[in-house]
Amino acid sequence: MLRALGDLTGGLVALYLLFLALDFAGNLRFKPEYDRSGRDYEQIARAFERVRKFDRALSPATDLTLDFSELLSGNWKAVCLFGGYTNPLKTAEQRGWSVAEGDRERLEAAAHRGLRAAAVEEFEALVAYVDDFNNEANFIHLENGVGVMGQHLESCISKPETKMDLTLFWREWNGG
Repeated sequence: MLRALGDLTGGLVALYLLFLALDFAGNLRFKPEYDRSGRDYEQIARAFERVRKFDRALSPATDLTLDFSELLSGNWKAVCLFGGYTNPLKTAEQRGWSVAEGDRERLEAAAHRGLRAAAVEEFEALVAYVDDFNNEANFIHLENGVGVMGQHLESCISKPETKMDLTLFWREWNGG
């Protein structure tokens, strides 16, 4: 009887360890839900592609701006851009923006699952904006941000400003 109980316990322990291993492997492969279906995703992704091409050229910055004038058809009050290793939730709270529970949950999951160090990981980007109608933050999480120079980037603008100039950030990142 004790032997059968020992075999059962050993089997349960093995099953539990298998479950932990599978859970760990799943977390290693975790990728957040990028907002590809969002209405402004493609427009912003194209703007980031232009910046990434410039970054790879490693030439002096002349016009390194992101134009957010058409974001939400222009119906926004403030926009923030976050590069890799940043925490958009913290900034939204510091700015007094409300955050929907669903957005909070997905950004917290992005920060704490797998081998991720932050909600926005190394080469990703996230655009957060507050619309003209309420004080609720909206988030567009992009799989590809502004490249290596976007790590630790956090920049915000408010209307009437609609363009975000990344030239100084690029020069600082390049040591000049």
